[in-house]
Amino acid sequence: MEMNKSSETVFSDEKDVKSSTSNISIARIVSIVILAVGLIFLLAGIVLIVLAMSNDKKDTGQRDQNRCEFSREAKRVGLGEFLNRVKATYHKLHPYDVHLEPDVTTEKIKAEYFAYDPTPSVIKKRTDTALALLKEINDKKINENTLKPRERKALAQVKHYLQHIFGQPFDANYYNGDWMMGPNSFCWQEICYHGYAVHNGLGLYHKPYSVADVELIEKKLKTHKAGILQYVANMKMGVRKGMVRSVEECVAGINTIKRRYLNVSLYNATGVLKAWFVRPLMDPDYYSNITEKTDKKWKAAHDGKNVKETIKEYLVTYLGEPLEQMLRYVEEEHIRHCVPSNVSSGLAGLPLKYIWFDGKENTLQPTDPYLPTGEPLNGSLAYSNIMSYFTTNNMTAMDVHELGKKQLDILYPMVVDVAKLVTGINDTNSAISEFREILTSSDSYFNADPFPQNESDKEAHKKCSDIEGAKKHCPTRWAALELWMAESRKVQGNAEHFRDICGGVIGWLDSVTYYTAFTEGWALYAENPLIAQDTDAYKTEPMQKFGMLKWQVWRAIRLIVDTGLHYVGFSRNKALEYFSKYAWDDTDLAQKEVTRYQSNPGQATAYMIGQLEIEKARKYSKDNLGDKFNLPDFHYQVLAQGSSPLAYLSDHIKKYVACVKGKAKEGCDVILRPLKKSNGKKTAEASRWQKIPKPIVHYI
Repeated sequence: MEMNKSSETVFSDEKDVKSSTSNISIARIVSIVILAVGLIFLLAGIVLIVLAMSNDKKDTGQRDQNRCEFSREAKRVGLGEFLNRVKATYHKLHPYDVHLEPDVTTEKIKAEYFAYDPTPSVIKKRTDTALALLKEINDKKINENTLKPRERKALAQVKHYLQHIFGQPFDANYYNGDWMMGPNSFCWQEICYHGYAVHNGLGLYHKPYSVADVELIEKKLKTHKAGILQYVANMKMGVRKGMVRSVEECVAGINTIKRRYLNVSLYNATGVLKAWFVRPLMDPDYYSNITEKTDKKWKAAHDGKNVKETIKEYLVTYLGEPLEQMLRYVEEEHIRHCVPSNVSSGLAGLPLKYIWFDGKENTLQPTDPYLPTGEPLNGSLAYSNIMSYFTTNNMTAMDVHELGKKQLDILYPMVVDVAKLVTGINDTNSAISEFREILTSSDSYFNADPFPQNESDKEAHKKCSDIEGAKKHCPTRWAALELWMAESRKVQGNAEHFRDICGGVIGWLDSVTYYTAFTEGWALYAENPLIAQDTDAYKTEPMQKFGMLKWQVWRAIRLIVDTGLHYVGFSRNKALEYFSKYAWDDTDLAQKEVTRYQSNPGQATAYMIGQLEIEKARKYSKDNLGDKFNLPDFHYQVLAQGSSPLAYLSDHIKKYVACVKGKAKEGCDVILRPLKKSNGKKTAEASRWQKIPKPIVHYI
């Protein structure tokens, strides 16, 4: 019985197992089906998302493409065609920059490259051509409200570009006459850029293959000699015409151009062979395509010198020797005609009535104060033409002068308040006197001891002009320099600001223009109000606050002094009095700064003009948007325009405000949803030597 029972039990268990297994199998099947269906839906969803993203990218790409296309109004007035004509005209009139032309060929460079030509008639032709193009674009009846933002910006840019003779502040406008005055302390003139043309034009695109190629190199180098010697002739003309700088300006210009051509300055004509800009032509690879047969033939016809030796000789003869001649002229001859600053401290005092020599006026030699074509020279008018390059607006010199005084009236009392706080003295004069003693105490300087005299004299200026020379001949200064902050800030227009990403001719225009008022204005705006007022950075740091306020005062003084020297008729001493009285600075820094303003008219006005314009735009936005005002969005709108003329920036902010308020529809999609930055196209790179761009002049 037990066995039977047991058998039955076993039988019964086996049946239950089969039943359970069957149930599990059904459950698994159902689960698998559900999972499969789920996977199908998931895959379908992914596919739909991918398709949607793809369509969105297509839509975005199409939208971006549409944004990059010219608007109906731009097409109607031929804006693209006009900009292309401006670009072509620039390269035609500036053949030393032909290598910068997009998609340029080696053949084109070989055919068109010539050195900078400062012949007066050539300068006049460039000037008249630019002004004729400016008149043409000004005469066009353009409905700017129907242009796209990038088109409005390009319109403002091209007008500024042409007004200032293809975007050049100095030595470019024939009617200013400053092309007769010699180098300025920034060396912001084409005479200072021969090296870039030699390196980029001859070094990268004239690699010789034949005798004819070598002869072509000689022909091109001869144009450099002619251009450099013509520049000397222009300076001699300037003496006769009364367009001569003050002694301080002349010395600053001499020092700068000697640094620009340092090896020629140190080693005379043969020093050019040590210069950075001839390295491609000194490289054995430059001659790798000259066959042994060609080299032998050349040696037989050139006193045993091979091709490389001959080109080295060309470099000395057509580049080194004229550069040496120019440097000798500015340092030994022209300096003797430069005038004391109590005679002329800027353009306002030019042209001179008589020729000066060794600090004395020769009343028996009156100047001929007219351009070669008969127009009268006028230094104050020349200044107005130059200043607008930097301010990028329509302010007159007197507008700028009075604005500086107004800002000084606002800022100076704040500085006095800091002096009273730090000294604990309520009497204004006593507080200022005590505070100035604090500023001049040794504790306020970086150096524990003064620099050695032999590291500060004229010889040191010559020997310590490069890194190796500074390490060897000025070790104390070099050690101090490594401890200090090298720059108060770095402004990289292409990286920190925004460039046009659509390319084309508008992209070209954006790449060749630079607006000091925008870049320096933003930097000064960041100092105040962004840090000074929008944060509590200086709440418990009165001396730090003084440092900020001092430089705000300094920028206001710049407006007064720059216009004063070049338009009103300030003397150098009067300019220095402003820095002593209001910036509390009697150091050589103030003297060097005034020399800078004398030498580079207009440049110093850009800083505070730009700052105030951005502040004005911010106030306009805040007043009109109220609760809708968003400071980060405002900053983005300012920076998203890239470096631009201030007039355009103001116009853009007004349109941005209208879009946020919903009172404008046309163009708001572009303003409120700007194009995303793309990586852009990679340009072809040379295998051995790269192009070296001209530097953007940037000072604090």
